[in-house]
Amino acid sequence: MRYILFSLIAVLISNMSIAAQSLEEIPPPAPPLVAPVPQKADWTVTVQLPPLLPPKDGTTTRQDKRITKVHSNRTGKLRRDRVSAADGTTVENWYADTLLLWPSNDGEVAASDLSGIPLDTEDPSPSVPRGFPGTGWIKLEYYDKVVLVEKRPYYHYVHGNTEAWIDVETKLPLAYKFSNTPYRYTFNEPPVEPLILPLPYQKTLDICEKDSAYRKQVENDLRKRH
Repeated sequence: MRYILFSLIAVLISNMSIAAQSLEEIPPPAPPLVAPVPQKADWTVTVQLPPLLPPKDGTTTRQDKRITKVHSNRTGKLRRDRVSAADGTTVENWYADTLLLWPSNDGEVAASDLSGIPLDTEDPSPSVPRGFPGTGWIKLEYYDKVVLVEKRPYYHYVHGNTEAWIDVETKLPLAYKFSNTPYRYTFNEPPVEPLILPLPYQKTLDICEKDSAYRKQVENDLRKRH
């Protein structure tokens, strides 16, 4: 029995040595450091939230609106984010290219133009207008090392209190951490059919597109006059 135990330990040590040697043979990352979001994609980011601190006013209850999960679907220039909060509520946001369409408190669908937001941001939000959430800050200078997670090699990046793990082969994110809060990716089968905006969202998008077309026409007319 002791011989068998020693043999198993020897095999484990040998496997660990082989794994470490294999990781050392993986070349450092090269651009693109993170894969672009495919034209058809489906993923979920789950947030492991710390316990909510009790309110300072002495009450025993507090509405927890912190995001716990975001389920994203994308086809072409449309993306739907189902944003779930700790209190059990879910909000459906839509991105039409760089335009964010979201339900306002008055029951209408509002719009925000996010085209001016930079890509290289350290925003940890699991719902962002472009790219994969939690990866906009990644640069080659923040590369740390190759690590083995669930038997797959990942590039590990560190910058201040932010970390990220990117698959060596696919360049898809596995997880990121911001201020000790972990965010974990799960990739699902991509959508088969193209996404279609719900009618209230489509009406708001139509208004925005008409306004945009009108502004461009006015700018063109002014250029011609000068």
